[in-house]
Amino acid sequence: MGASIKVIEDSKAMRKWSQEKKFEKKANAERPRVPYQAPRKQLLSARKTVGPPRYKSQGARKSIASPPPRPRLKKHAVAFVPTMGSLHEGHLALVEEAHKHADCVVVSIYVNPSQFAPNEDFSVYPRSFESDLKKLENYDVDAVFLPRNLYKGNLAVQKGEGENEQDHQSWITLEELEKPLCGITRPHFFRGVATVVTKLFHIVDPDV
Repeated sequence: MGASIKVIEDSKAMRKWSQEKKFEKKANAERPRVPYQAPRKQLLSARKTVGPPRYKSQGARKSIASPPPRPRLKKHAVAFVPTMGSLHEGHLALVEEAHKHADCVVVSIYVNPSQFAPNEDFSVYPRSFESDLKKLENYDVDAVFLPRNLYKGNLAVQKGEGENEQDHQSWITLEELEKPLCGITRPHFFRGVATVVTKLFHIVDPDV
C-alpha cells in the first residue's frame, strides 16, 4: 500500500501545490553537488591496513573514494492524468507511464457536465471516489485533484434541469474533429472535452 494521497479540491491550492513541486525540483537540480567523502571510520581503518596515504595503491584509493550509485533523476517534476473517475486498467496504465517521466503524479477526478447532452446520463454516471482513491494508493499517486465545479453558473447543477450554457461563454471548439464520427450525433461532446481538458491543464500546470 502506498503513502496517503493528498486530496485537493480548490483550483488555486492545486496550482500552488504543483508550482511548489516544480520549484523544489529546480532548486535540487541547481544545488551544487558535494564531493563524496568516505566516512572517517572507514578512512582510519584503511590507513591501518594499507599504510600512510603516500604508499596507498591505486586500488585501495578507489575502494575508499568510490561514491555509492546515484538514483537516476527523472526529467520532469509533475505528470498529470485527467480522468472522470470509475478507474480501470487503462487509467492505471497511464499512471504507471506517468511515473516513468516525473517525480510527482497528479490524477484528477471530475465528471465533466459539458460533454453530456440534457438527455444523456450525467446524473447517473458512476461516481466511486473512495474505491478510486484506494486503487491510486497502490500506484503511489502523490495528489488527486477533485474539483467541485469548473464552470461559471454551476453548469453541473443546471444539467439536472436541462443545460443552460449562457452563463459560461468561453469554449474550445474543434471545427473539423466535431464533424465526423460521434460528432454527428453528439455535436457538444468534443467541445466539452476540449474545454475541460484545457481548464485542467491550466490549473494543474503539469510538465507532462
